[in-house]
Amino acid sequence: MARALATESAILLLGEPTASLDRQASTNIYELLRQLNEYTTILMISHDIGPVSSHIKTVGCLNKKLYLLSWQPSGNKRNAKEGIRGFC
Repeated sequence: MARALATESAILLLGEPTASLDRQASTNIYELLRQLNEYTTILMISHDIGPVSSHIKTVGCLNKKLYLLSWQPSGNKRNAKEGIRGFC
């Protein structure tokens, strides 16, 4: 991630960026990504729907077909997680 940030890429592709991190480190990463998303497009793969759902604008689910949904974070992680799972 540091290399991508150093090159000031227009698109940031991330695969499980918070895997194996504790809660505080994950929170710090999501805050950094929120700031970066003001001028950088971020495409992130994650299986951890709960924490991610309060930070995303669009969710895509891949299950033989690609489904995209514009998402407005509600702040309620449980409802967001269930809504995304229902969508996918």
